Amino acid sequence: MEKDYETHQKKTTVRTDLSRKPPAVNDWHELSGKINYSLCNDYLFKAMMQTDPESLRYMISCLLGLPLENLTVQLQNPIELGEKIEDKDFFLDLKVLINDEILCNVEMQVWNHVYWEPRSLAYLCRTYSGQFPHGSQYTNPKPAIHVGILNFPFPNVNKLYSQHFMMEKDTHTIFSSLLQINVLSLIHLDKATIAERSSGLFTWARFFRAETWEELKMLEKEDERIGAAAESVYRLTCSEKIRYQMEAREDYYLTINSYNTAIKELDEQLAEKDEQLAEKDEQLAERDEQLAAKDKELAAKTAQIAELRAQLEKLVEK
Repeated sequence: MEKDYETHQKKTTVRTDLSRKPPAVNDWHELSGKINYSLCNDYLFKAMMQTDPESLRYMISCLLGLPLENLTVQLQNPIELGEKIEDKDFFLDLKVLINDEILCNVEMQVWNHVYWEPRSLAYLCRTYSGQFPHGSQYTNPKPAIHVGILNFPFPNVNKLYSQHFMMEKDTHTIFSSLLQINVLSLIHLDKATIAERSSGLFTWARFFRAETWEELKMLEKEDERIGAAAESVYRLTCSEKIRYQMEAREDYYLTINSYNTAIKELDEQLAEKDEQLAEKDEQLAERDEQLAAKDKELAAKTAQIAELRAQLEKLVEK
């Protein structure tokens, strides 16, 4: 399966959809209707936050509940925008250093990744342990936070924003605040609390779920900072190279989904065959029981016949 996938990736050529080119306008406010690309596109997410430091600062402030004033956010893993990135190097998460004292990893995850839980833990632990070169002391460690922006259902996440720590099982005493995983669930907008609905966090969640330019204009009226993010989206989608990479990501997810669908269908077929085999095994077991009962009945009749013959022989001898 992996070889087939690699072969497909090498043969697949993504071509920019000409119908998705933005109209020639100088202001995104002149646009209307459906946005050509999902704002959950992980390449667009990375590009927007990399090229718009103020939007990145504002998002981090909202995600971590930090005051925006004097907040410093340094992106530590920029990419060469528009350039092709090999799959082995295709890390579209954001690794940032906040106020020179907090390590944070933020990823936009639109694909229902079966292994997101261990994957997020691996990212978190890698971020934390990366500050301790071999032989160094474990003094003055920076806390590490992994934030997942998820656009799919995830077990035990049934609210808009959840924060997860290591804690003692019975007392719920936090073992350490140095490790933390937060989840912004874009599918749970309806479960936002009253406090969350008046926060920038809720605004960002609605921003990522927006499908039309009208929605972005409405959000800008509520929070002018979102207007800058919308401007970044428009500016990036005007770039043919950026559009090409966003469409490459869409094609990647379509390919993954097609493989997952095929695997799911095969699993269903195998399950159906297993059920049929189990039913046949049950039928064979039932027939075996019937045959065993008939064999027992035949043996009893054979014994009865043998006894009658013996009695008959005795009568003849007399």
